[in-house]
Amino acid sequence: ISTIGNTTFCEGSTVMLMGNTGGTWSSGGTAASINVNQTGNYFVTTTNNCGSVVSNTITVIVNSVDTSVTVGNDTLFANAINASYQWLQCNGNYIALSGDTNQTFTPTQLSASYAVVVTQNSCVDTSACYPIIITSLPNQDKEGAFILIPNPATSQLIVDNGELKIGTITIQNTLGEIVYTKTNCNTKETIDASGFSKGVYFVMVNKKSLKFVKE
Repeated sequence: ISTIGNTTFCEGSTVMLMGNTGGTWSSGGTAASINVNQTGNYFVTTTNNCGSVVSNTITVIVNSVDTSVTVGNDTLFANAINASYQWLQCNGNYIALSGDTNQTFTPTQLSASYAVVVTQNSCVDTSACYPIIITSLPNQDKEGAFILIPNPATSQLIVDNGELKIGTITIQNTLGEIVYTKTNCNTKETIDASGFSKGVYFVMVNKKSLKFVKE
């Protein structure tokens, strides 16, 4: 028997084995040629009145990519070893994140979904998207932190920054999408949250953030 194409290839591809003339393939079937997409040794056994004859063996190797990811509290870890990595932000048409090519990835955005492109065994594949929700931005201090009333909220949400002027209020959902923004705000603002879908949101004021739940 012979082959069309390389016998070592990436998962998802196939190779054609051909040359069977009346025998049975080791994987089953009696067609003259077969398409193979799994690692294994393939041969043909032909039986006639003189007994059985086994053809030459062709070894097919299918290289796979480990795209599994371990999710921590605010980090993602690509499980593939002896590989290279490129992290992507899923919301936003899978944007490649510049410089994020380590096996471990720590997001700096408040909430978004991320995936990793893994190159392993000369093959490339992309993981599923994993949402990461962090409750505060890096280097955030407590001085002058605002409060949310009530939390959870059903219809109205009050953002109270004490005696400090708020400036800009931005609210994101867990996908990192901005669902509300307002500039030139006072020290206390009342937001109509009745149109928000139920779930978790993040309110950002002057580079500080708090989580609230819409019921």
